[in-house]
Amino acid sequence: MEPQDLARFPFLKEASSYIAEQGLDILQVLDDFVYLNAVNMGRKRVFSAITEGEIPQVSARDEESATDAIISYAVDRIIVSTLPDSYLINRYSRVEAESAAAYLYDEPADFVMRVASDLNFPLELGDSEDFRMHFSDYLIYSSSMRDAAWKLINQELKGGYIPMTKRRAVRLMQNAIESKISEKLPLPLPDDVKDYFRKDTKRLEILVAEAKSRFSESDLGEYSPERLPPCIKHVMAMAQQGINIPHMGRFALVSFLNAIGMEEEEIMAVFALSPDFREDLTRYQVEHITGISSGIEYNVPECSTMKTNGLCFAEEDNDSLCRKDWLKHPLQYYRIKGEEKKGNGKENGGANKGKKV
Repeated sequence: MEPQDLARFPFLKEASSYIAEQGLDILQVLDDFVYLNAVNMGRKRVFSAITEGEIPQVSARDEESATDAIISYAVDRIIVSTLPDSYLINRYSRVEAESAAAYLYDEPADFVMRVASDLNFPLELGDSEDFRMHFSDYLIYSSSMRDAAWKLINQELKGGYIPMTKRRAVRLMQNAIESKISEKLPLPLPDDVKDYFRKDTKRLEILVAEAKSRFSESDLGEYSPERLPPCIKHVMAMAQQGINIPHMGRFALVSFLNAIGMEEEEIMAVFALSPDFREDLTRYQVEHITGISSGIEYNVPECSTMKTNGLCFAEEDNDSLCRKDWLKHPLQYYRIKGEEKKGNGKENGGANKGKKV
C-alpha cells in the first residue's frame, strides 16, 4: 500500500513495516523536533476519541504528512497506555475501529480484501454477491452483534458460506479491527516515556474520572437489583462493563428502568461507561423512549421480542421463573419477585398470571 493508504489504516502490519523501514523508534521521535507535529497529532487523536467520540480526519497529501499520521497512531497508543484503564482502552479502540470502517466503506472490493488479508480476517470475494464468509468464522466475528439481523439463523447459507454486501463485511471487520487495536493495550512503557507524557496522563485521568462520576452508580436510585430478570440484568451488566449494547438492548433497558420508576438522570447513569457513550445522543434516546420529548412512553418489549433479538438469558442463567410457560414479560418477572420478597408471593406467580403488564 501507499503511505497515504497506511495513514488511514495505521493498525496494519504494513504500517509497522513502513515505520521500521524509516529506521524510527519512539525515543527518537520524542527527542526530534522534526516529529513534533506527529506527536501533537497523536495527542489530538486520543483526546478527540475520548471527548468527541471520533478521530480527526487524516489529511495525507504527500509521503511526509502520511508518515506523520502513521507515527501519530503509535503516539496515541502510547498515551493511552500511560493510563491502564479499561474504560479508556475500550472507548479508544472502538472509536479507532469506527474511523477505519468509515474509510473502508468507500473503498473498492479489492482494497477491502487487502486490509482483510493483513488482518488475517477470513473474508472472501463472492460469486454473485460482493463478499462471503464461512459460517464458522461468521459465528466468531458476529458473536457481539445481538441484533436479530445478525443471527446465523437469519442468514442465507450457500455451501457453508454466508454471502454479504460490502457494508456488512466491513461492519464485521470493524469488530476484528477493534480487537486488534485493544489486544496489546496497555503497552509496556519505559519510565522516561511515561515522564514525557505525564501532563497528558493527568488530563486523561481527569477526563475518564469525569466520564465515570458524571453518572455514578450511586445515582441509580432505590431499586431492587435482585428482582431484575436475566435479560435486563445482562444488558445492564454490559453497560456497566463498558460493552457496546445493541439497539434493542438499549431500548429494552431504558423502557424497563423507566417503567420501574427510575428518573432520566438515573437511567443515563447506566450507560455512562459504554465505550461509545455520548451524553447528548444518549439523553436524546432516553428522552424519546421515556416520552419526555416524544410524548409517547414506549412499552417494555415482551419476552418473545427479547428472544427474537438474542437478549434472553433464561437458559444461560438457569432461571426457573423465566421457564414458566405463563411468564411473558420482564415486568411480570419483576413484580413476582417483588411479591416473593415481601413474603406473600408464590413460585407460580399466583394472581399475577392474568395481570396486565
